[in-house]
Amino acid sequence: MRFFLYMMILTFLPVLLLLIAMLTGIIFQSDYITSVLVLIAILLGIPVTAMMAVLSIRRLNDFNTTGWWVLTSFLPVAGVLLALALFFIPGTPGTNRYGISPDPERNIIKLLCMLAASFLLVALLFWL
Repeated sequence: MRFFLYMMILTFLPVLLLLIAMLTGIIFQSDYITSVLVLIAILLGIPVTAMMAVLSIRRLNDFNTTGWWVLTSFLPVAGVLLALALFFIPGTPGTNRYGISPDPERNIIKLLCMLAASFLLVALLFWL
């Protein structure tokens, strides 16, 4: 659950900035402001991608597997399957070779995950 929440937050930061760039371009009719905001979103995407890779590696370690499996996310079908596994399959219980398992999820984390998933669903429905 915590992994899902962190990935949702990291995904929506650049998307939100790109949305703001589009809206400022429409409202102010300014290509300069839009270009600057798009450049900032692209530059923000680089550390966000690195943080997502680190989170994915930590989650793979919860499965007692090596972090090199994160490279499969660049393959079209395997990447989707890996993401689904990271989101929904629980890690190994107890201690594994990468350390102890994380604390059980608190109710606030579950609530935030439900809110993030609801926001994603509403955004997808609004987009269609």
